[in-house]
Amino acid sequence: MSHALHRLEEFALRQVLPPVRQARRELNDSPALSLLVLTALLFAAARTIRGGRGWAVALVVLSLGWPLVNSPLEGPTLLELDRQHGITAGDLVSVAGIAVAAWRWVPAVRSLVRSFSSFLSFLRPSRD
Repeated sequence: MSHALHRLEEFALRQVLPPVRQARRELNDSPALSLLVLTALLFAAARTIRGGRGWAVALVVLSLGWPLVNSPLEGPTLLELDRQHGITAGDLVSVAGIAVAAWRWVPAVRSLVRSFSSFLSFLRPSRD
């Protein structure tokens, strides 16, 4: 069993990862994908603000995916973590998207918690 897992790991490292890394490099060099994701993110944010909880889920997914494709549009470094890593202005788009989605979902979650709490109190035996 261990030998089969080792061979699978070797296959992944040699055959699968290099093409994935190459495709990611090529996509990161092109602003077209970044603009497409940014446009979808802004559209999902607008729909979320107008009241769509389903769009809030899409907004979270797009916000989490944004750092993977935002390199052509990153902007200035706001906080340097080390020489090669930092938080850029473009990274704040993700933070804003998640904040908008949370703003839309918090009332729904509170309502769900209240309903569940009422249900649990209904199930408790009375102390008469």
